[in-house]
Amino acid sequence: MREDGLLRFINWNNRLELNEWCSNKLIELADPVIQEEKRKKKEEEKRRQVEAYKEAQLRNPGSLESFFARLTENARKRREEQARAAMVASVSRLGNLDDEGTTEANAPNDREGTQVDEQEEEALGYYLPPSKYYAKCDEPPPMCWCGDPCKSPPPLCDFQQWIDTERSEEALEYISSWKRGKAREKELAARHKAEREEEERRREEERKKAKEKRDKERERRRERVRRAKEAVEAGGPDVLRKGKWPRCTQ
Repeated sequence: MREDGLLRFINWNNRLELNEWCSNKLIELADPVIQEEKRKKKEEEKRRQVEAYKEAQLRNPGSLESFFARLTENARKRREEQARAAMVASVSRLGNLDDEGTTEANAPNDREGTQVDEQEEEALGYYLPPSKYYAKCDEPPPMCWCGDPCKSPPPLCDFQQWIDTERSEEALEYISSWKRGKAREKELAARHKAEREEEERRREEERKKAKEKRDKERERRRERVRRAKEAVEAGGPDVLRKGKWPRCTQ
């Protein structure tokens, strides 16, 4: 019996709390002041999140450079694995595992024909192709897309020569998507600006029409008062008679 009474008390108490919560919720939903405060809090929270995101973007502007750094690092590791696998394959094919000189002699020489020193090679993580593009000659170097003379290694703007060839499609897709995003942002900004200007022009036209309407109404009232004064000054038997006050005929 005690347990049943305790359970009934708990259920009754929970029911009271639920009723109180529902009544408070209905009061909040019916009160426009509370809803306006909630809306303002949500807008303020959203604005703070946007500002925090912008600050994070400003603190980390090198997202594109970090992407290319990861790209070259992965390419360097992949080339090391390929060179190691090629070395093991050449040694097993010759059947001379104990002769280190033979191993080194038969290892693939990927540096042949390149024109980059050891420091640049370690920093960049890729080999430059042998071409006149990178050769040192008396002729002026070709121009990049940005308009500056090309150097060795090429600048970031000429990313087709800068990125690793095996990951070129992924990098080009990243660049193209980044450019599409920037173009989309510019398009949206221009559209919003045009919409704001159109809204301002529409409001200006409405204000001008309302002012003209008020001026016409004011002029009509002045004309009515002027005619009434003229009728009173002219006098006559029907001037002060009820219902015979001169009215504007417009």
